[in-house]
Order: sequence, then C-alpha cells, then structure tokens
Amino acid sequence: LPFYEGKKIIETSKVKKALESMPKGAHLHLHVSAAVPLRLLLNFTYEDIVYFNPDVNKLLASPNGPAGPGYIKWNDLRKNWTKGGNFDEFLRNLILLSPDDIVTKESTIIWKNFQPKFSVVSGLFNHPPFLKQSLVELGKVAIQEKVNILELRKSIGGLFDGNIVKELDLYQEAFDELKKIEPTFEMRLIITAPKVSGT
Repeated sequence: LPFYEGKKIIETSKVKKALESMPKGAHLHLHVSAAVPLRLLLNFTYEDIVYFNPDVNKLLASPNGPAGPGYIKWNDLRKNWTKGGNFDEFLRNLILLSPDDIVTKESTIIWKNFQPKFSVVSGLFNHPPFLKQSLVELGKVAIQEKVNILELRKSIGGLFDGNIVKELDLYQEAFDELKKIEPTFEMRLIITAPKVSGT
C-alpha cells in the first residue's frame, strides 16, 4: 500500500496497540532533526527569534537578529500571510513528505524528496534551549512508548561558539532530567557528519 494509506490502517490496528504496551529494548539510529514531534517544532516558530529564508526553505533560530541575507522573521511572515489556508499548514508541508512525494516505491526517488526536509528545521537546533527541549521531549516520548534506550545521531560543534564540552553538557542536562522521570532510561549519542558533499 502507499505509505499514507497503510499508516491509517496501522494506527487503528490492535497489533499496534499491543506493540505500544510492550517494553522495547532500544530505538536505534534516531536523527534528532527528523524525530522531534511536529507540534514542538511548530511551537518553536512562534518565538520571535525564528527567521526563514524562502530562497532555500530554511528556518533559523537567531536571538541576535537575521544571521544572513534573505532571512525574514517567521512571525512577520505569519502576520502577513495572504496565500490562504493555515500558516502552520504551510510549514507542515515544508517539513513532511506529502503523498505526491512518495507516489513511487523507489527509495532513491523518495530520498531525493526527503533529504531537503532535514535542512528546513536543522537551523532551529542551533539554539541551545530549543535543542535541550527537543532532547527532553524525545526522551519523554520514548519513555511513554516504553523504549529503554534512545540512540541519537547528531553532528555537534555548532553551539556555544564551538565549545564541544559545553554542548555535550547540554545533552547530559537533558539526560539527567529524563532520569528523574524514569531512572532506568538510557540515552546515547552517536556523533555524525553529513554524508552529502557541499553541505
């Protein structure tokens, strides 16, 4: 079945409900930028520090104003939206694969549509409070779904002027918060780099 048709069936199935209630060992290979709940990403964009570059479809959290040419305050775009429809729906469509994006079952074609989706929101995670909230929320979802270990994949070095120790401390702070909720919960970080040249 096409993904979105199958998803509707799966979400109402007894098998899914049974799986949700079962303890699970680990969720492996989880990219932070692709796993944060959409509702949290939408909440971030209501903050007055979020900018958008329509030429490259990229959001950026920048407390000190636009970080480069072409960036417009996201809330200004929201106020002046004239294209009809819900403004948050516009963002949803930038982030999520649409049924048209996955009309084929050929993975290389789907990946060409999927790869740019990562860069839409990646600039939000350069703001330490957003990253920490995202890590805590990912952990809470995992705990709720009875996942014991969360293995995150993320490049580091973009926060705190490149102070990697300080950035890793932020991960530890998020992990410490989650341990208070569920002492047996574990979180691991695999430090990655982009596979695509020129990014």
